[in-house]
Amino acid sequence: MIHVTPYEMPVRINSYQTDSRSRLSLYNLFQLFQEAAYRHAEELGWGWDYLQTQNQFWALTRVVMEIDRMPLWNEELTLRTAPRLGESVMAPRDLLLIDKDGKVCVKCTSFWIIMDIEKRTPVLAEKFFGDFDFDPACDLCSLSFRKIRGQFEESPLYSREVFYSSLDMNGHVNNASYIRFLSDALSREQHENNRLTSFQIVFQKEAHMGDRLDIYRGADKEGNAIFKASCEEGDVVTARIGYAGE
Repeated sequence: MIHVTPYEMPVRINSYQTDSRSRLSLYNLFQLFQEAAYRHAEELGWGWDYLQTQNQFWALTRVVMEIDRMPLWNEELTLRTAPRLGESVMAPRDLLLIDKDGKVCVKCTSFWIIMDIEKRTPVLAEKFFGDFDFDPACDLCSLSFRKIRGQFEESPLYSREVFYSSLDMNGHVNNASYIRFLSDALSREQHENNRLTSFQIVFQKEAHMGDRLDIYRGADKEGNAIFKASCEEGDVVTARIGYAGE
């Protein structure tokens, strides 16, 4: 039996991780969260290397974030993460980004599945949670994902081809790359005159090198901005971004 406790990773915000306001960008925040999740999975014996021997890999399916503030360049923080007991094929993982005063800057709950490389089918969570004893401290935030619904504009804002630089070590588009694609649908004024307060994204389909993605913008019933990236086969990702004026 493996006793599972939260994993902590020290973080320093480098200049190349910031936006035009010297704040950690959403794209780089996403990369930090992914790295912490991968490192902890490795420590628990269920990381990328082990799953490769089983002809499997971790796949991120959806993410929900609540953002109090984005850290600034040169800030030193702690990224705390822990998985929680999964149901069916879903394996939830919480993440907190905590500043040096102990205040939580960002809360996040991510939802993962283990996929068979050849069959492209998920593995039941019970098969890899059976040996885990979860410490109560692993319940860091448990955010709920709310379905993304709304009306999209008929024409895409822009289109882009998937190039090699967007691929990850599984050979498909890195999850964080979609954040960059969708963020480019906002103007500089929208980025700089507003504060990011929440973010949700659902990954619906794999994109591969050479695919052409159309980026659409819309709004939900509450007036939040929603975005999606689509290819010929259908929607690839859909996201909701919450902003507050500054």
